[in-house]
Amino acid sequence: MTARSKRWNDIGIVLILLGAAAIAVSWLGFSIASLAILVVGAVAFVAGLILLRPTARTLLWLFVMIGFVTLPVWLMFLVGALSG
Repeated sequence: MTARSKRWNDIGIVLILLGAAAIAVSWLGFSIASLAILVVGAVAFVAGLILLRPTARTLLWLFVMIGFVTLPVWLMFLVGALSG
């Protein structure tokens, strides 16, 4: 792997994680702003996948990382649902 392709892979991973976080945050409210955040997050996520060209092992690692990145948002949903 060349340094250039490694850099593009790193950029792809960052875009995927930022996209996943933006998608999770967009669910906190329903407005035009949250819709815009959802669209930007989805575009970043897809662009990251295109740049990364992941293998099955990389996809598994990404799903675990996405879980960690979005965990605070899901915990807020859980606390809100349990508090009534």
